Amino acid sequence: MRASSCEGRLSGILDIATHSAPARERKRKLGIGLISSHLSLFGEPGKRTNYFLAGRTSYFNVLTAPQKSAFKSGADTDYNGNLMYDLTAKIDQKLFGDSELSLTIYRSGDQTNRWSRLTDGEERREEKNDVCWGNFLTSLNATFPLSKSWTFQPQFGYSSYRYSLNSFSALSEHQANDWLLLNEDQLESRTSIQTWQTRLDFTLRLGAGHRLDYGFLGSKNGVQPTQNVREEQPPGSQAERIDFTEQTLYADYLAELSPQFHLQSGLRGVRYQRSGEDWLFLEPRFNLQWTHRPMLVYFAGYARMSQFLHYLNNPSLGLPTDTWLPASSAAEPNDSRYLVGGYKQVLVSAPP
Repeated sequence: MRASSCEGRLSGILDIATHSAPARERKRKLGIGLISSHLSLFGEPGKRTNYFLAGRTSYFNVLTAPQKSAFKSGADTDYNGNLMYDLTAKIDQKLFGDSELSLTIYRSGDQTNRWSRLTDGEERREEKNDVCWGNFLTSLNATFPLSKSWTFQPQFGYSSYRYSLNSFSALSEHQANDWLLLNEDQLESRTSIQTWQTRLDFTLRLGAGHRLDYGFLGSKNGVQPTQNVREEQPPGSQAERIDFTEQTLYADYLAELSPQFHLQSGLRGVRYQRSGEDWLFLEPRFNLQWTHRPMLVYFAGYARMSQFLHYLNNPSLGLPTDTWLPASSAAEPNDSRYLVGGYKQVLVSAPP
């Protein structure tokens, strides 16, 4: 069951963590594959500082470079290319006592090319589709023990997502031993999302097997709606940016009632605002787990969740066409109720 600190959408429950370097060690890892390779460096240059650097890239576009050259020269009728990369950097700094500060930066990108040329008698049609998308994320995290049982963890972050589809088509006619261009059209479709986020998380240990997590989450988001821009379109004709905010207060109580019974209950209050429109949601969450035997567990849970960002897609096109639409009175936020119950039986235990 999702904790009350998590949002309703999938991105709200993904817990992405990067490595921290082993104490007083420096390591390098290199992996070389058929179409991609990766390299990571991590270590501790000082007693209170460690770092982690990593990069990965594909070279499928290098392997298909002869096909690309053949397409441009007219010797080939198809070209398919792909480039993928991601870069990660993290540095951890111990401050005073058990206090820590960490800075993380992540960047990734993908590009897919599909080019084709079809000749039918005296006519030739050429099409090029280039799809690009990428992510950038940076966050500053800290941990401050306020007492032996009370911890404060603030986080400040920024993330962005971008997507674009560039489509080009041309029609030519064969005349006098050459191809005469009759018509061409170029269309670019693009969208982007930016998010600035603040998290203030508190953890209070109430005793053996009992813990209270509570805090505040606030975000300011900007969405550039998907728009189709033609080459001859005048500047300033782009769709207006949509801004919206979210504020959340949450509390989660985790209790080990006995060695067999574990309880998690929480409440999440969310406020969503966009262009003078306002929504409030209360999201209770509950989960109970009973370990009947070491290899048999029964569980039951309930959660209510809200979704303020709609995702639209047309899979029939054969290309990713991401469209993001913030909720409004015309397309109101989604509200779901999740009820689950079942058991988990381990048939064969893993060897020690």
